[in-house]
Order: sequence, then structure tokens, then C-alpha cells
Amino acid sequence: MTTQEYIKKLNISFFNKRLKSLYGEKALERQKKRLRAAADEFVKAFPKDEDSEISVFSAPGRTEIGGKPHRSSA
Repeated sequence: MTTQEYIKKLNISFFNKRLKSLYGEKALERQKKRLRAAADEFVKAFPKDEDSEISVFSAPGRTEIGGKPHRSSA
């Protein structure tokens, strides 16, 4: 799914059941906010990839966002 589709699905609670099983009911809204913020930051960092496919992973500790580097054709 694209980044925009992912954000839309977060906003309409598409992932709620899965997120509740991972983080619990009490943490659901906090985790959705965190995931939306990460997707928003990805779009800021890689604006040309806004309509590209996105994959989201959970990992302990510090992680990085990644995408294809954009090279000018000049």
C-alpha cells in the first residue's frame, strides 16, 4: 500500500485489532499517533515517494526510516 493509503487506514481504524494485540487497548491511540507521525516524517523526508509502496516494521530500540535516494539527472 502507498504511504497515503497507510495513513488513511490508520485514521479509519483499519489496523486497530492488530495494534491492540501488539500494544494493548490502553496504548492504542498513542501507538496510532506514533505510527502516523512516522509516516508523516517519511513523506517529509522522501516527498517524491509519497505514492510509493510502504512497509512498516516494529523493532526494539532506535530505528531509521529508509527510501530510495533521489539523484538528479543533471
